[in-house]
Amino acid sequence: MRGIVSAPICIEIPPWRAARIGDAPPLAHGEVDLWLASFEDAARLGVGEPVLDPSERRRAAAIGDAGARSRYITTRGWLRTLLAHYATIAIERLKIVVDTHGKPKLHDPSAPQFNLSHSGDSLLIAIGLTSTVGVDYEAPRRLDDPWRLAKRVFTDDERTALQSAADESIVARDALFVRLWTRKESLLKARGTGFAGGAREFDVRADEVGEFYVRSLSLPIPGAAALTLPQTARLRAAYVLS
Repeated sequence: MRGIVSAPICIEIPPWRAARIGDAPPLAHGEVDLWLASFEDAARLGVGEPVLDPSERRRAAAIGDAGARSRYITTRGWLRTLLAHYATIAIERLKIVVDTHGKPKLHDPSAPQFNLSHSGDSLLIAIGLTSTVGVDYEAPRRLDDPWRLAKRVFTDDERTALQSAADESIVARDALFVRLWTRKESLLKARGTGFAGGAREFDVRADEVGEFYVRSLSLPIPGAAALTLPQTARLRAAYVLS
């Protein structure tokens, strides 16, 4: 297991505030912004299929379920609109590529890094002038068999903590499971490996894990979320799309 570094650096979570995309000023080096939106609000932007690139349009056309296709188009359209604003580039010139571990990023290495998570009816996007960023959001849902997943991705100490919570109540168990899950997924997304990258090597109960800082987020909507940043980065703003 990788060591947890001493001398913690706190990621301060600014209050969530309603904003339009154009309200966000340019990022300085090391700054990260969070954006939260419902699919309904994102769809109201009207930036649907016309702003997608050819590969995204082909993928959208291949989705048989109309609802899932609409959500994909809305997600990609809003993401591309945000990226165009922060990268100060025409939306049609944006080129999103996928690295060897499957993590999407902009083709220009000097452009902002980003990460997206969606669950239920909401989308959460982190964008920053940092080396990487990871975010995860989970809408409230019933957990049928959390132990099966816990055995695969949680460390021994994390599972011990989960058992202690389960001894207290099912509610406490499920709350801790989702907290650990979102923290772990945001970390592995920041590392660029996903759950294939040694999930059980990292204990995410502490805020500092290796060179990263992991922080659970308080949200203005139901659900759990977490953000992972390099320790040299800071969260500048938390916006709710209006």
